[in-house]
Amino acid sequence: MASGIRINRDGTITRDLQPFKDGTIIRDIQPYKYVMTRCHYIDNGAGELMLVMEPPEGDADEDLAKFIYDGTSNAMLIRNGGQIVYLPNQVEAVKKMFPSLKIMLVAEIENYDIDDLLKRSKEKNLKGIDYYDVYEADMEIINRALPIPKNECDRLLREY
Repeated sequence: MASGIRINRDGTITRDLQPFKDGTIIRDIQPYKYVMTRCHYIDNGAGELMLVMEPPEGDADEDLAKFIYDGTSNAMLIRNGGQIVYLPNQVEAVKKMFPSLKIMLVAEIENYDIDDLLKRSKEKNLKGIDYYDVYEADMEIINRALPIPKNECDRLLREY
């Protein structure tokens, strides 16, 4: 089954499902659960960027994973068919790298310790880290507000 996730002009997120051999496409407007988690970016110095984060509840789906940047300061990661990770207030150094990226490498790490992780990345020693999952997410810059309802953004910022 081939599937794809799109951001529509009206701000909704559509998942296309193509389960039939004749090419019939079914469109499913999926309700998503919005979450936030601790995260950080690691630049490998070769023009690639890795999003490192504490894994939210549930499993990621690499086939559906998509990293979306609004073009100004906020981003989101569609992690699977039912979950979006809201990533507000991207730092300037990271924002400058986004236009050149086609994919975002995502590493989900249990027992997330950002100080240890940053120290290890500078030493180029990432052995022994307890990875929950590592996957690639397609990168998209939409140059408009993220399709996350304002009340959800406000709730996440309050709760996090």
